[in-house]
Amino acid sequence: MYDTWHVIKGIASIFRLEMKNKRGKVLQEWCQSFLNHLWFSVTSAKGDGDLCQEYAVSTLLHSTGVHEWVEGKMSDVLHDSQVAVQGVDDDAVLKYDPSYLPGKLIHEIEFKNHLKCSHQADNIGDKGVLSTTSPSYWVLLKSFYQ
Repeated sequence: MYDTWHVIKGIASIFRLEMKNKRGKVLQEWCQSFLNHLWFSVTSAKGDGDLCQEYAVSTLLHSTGVHEWVEGKMSDVLHDSQVAVQGVDDDAVLKYDPSYLPGKLIHEIEFKNHLKCSHQADNIGDKGVLSTTSPSYWVLLKSFYQ
């Protein structure tokens, strides 16, 4: 059993290591927002573990420019959003495919209750969109399932 503070601290250390790499520059503008969103996920879910997971993983969608999604397994929703963002065929092999992540949580937990960002459509912030083909995105994606 892990407490929230230690989990977020562990994820923050993964982010800091990635940001030391040249390729991690794009992650710098998102780092604090991701960590803040993790705290939001825990406090807003009010003890509902599945809803907390939905909130937390939705930050991956938001950061890549996806603000609404459909119900389904998280790995499938993330995969489908990458296909849409990259504008490739549904059967395309993705460089950083969430379907290849180890562990069963991402393949079993589903988006059911949280299917869109809570911000206004015209209020998406001033950060650039995180590319789903960047190595930093893969580091970020894996950090949610370690």
